Amino acid sequence: MKKKPTLEQYKILGAKFRLLRHVMNEVLSDKALSKSETDELFKASKIIENLRCKKDSQLFENYPEISNDYLSTFYGSLDRKIKYDGTGGTIIHNPVDEEVICTAKDIAKSFFDESILKEKKK
Repeated sequence: MKKKPTLEQYKILGAKFRLLRHVMNEVLSDKALSKSETDELFKASKIIENLRCKKDSQLFENYPEISNDYLSTFYGSLDRKIKYDGTGGTIIHNPVDEEVICTAKDIAKSFFDESILKEKKK
C-alpha cells in the first residue's frame, strides 16, 4: 500500500497547482492563440482541474481532522487580496493559505535561479 502524502507535500502540490492555473489562465487569454488552439488548451485545463479536485478530496479523506484552513490548499489565487465570503463578510487569508502562497512564489522564483538552471542542463 502506498504511503499517503504528508500535509507538507499536499501544500507544496497545492502551490504548484496554483502556479499552473495562473500560467494556464495567462496562456488561455493570449491573443496569439487561435480559437481552435484556445479550445484545445481549454480541454487540457479541464483535465488538470479534475485532478486538482481529486487531490483536494484526497487531502480531506487522508486528514479528516484538519481545519477548514486547508480548504484553500488547492484553490485560491497567488496574491494576498482580501476574499469575500458571499455573505457580505470578508475573509482574510488564513495561515495555510499564506503558506501556500509563499511556497508558490518560492517555486516560481526557483525557475529563474541560475544554479538550478545550470544543474538541469547537465
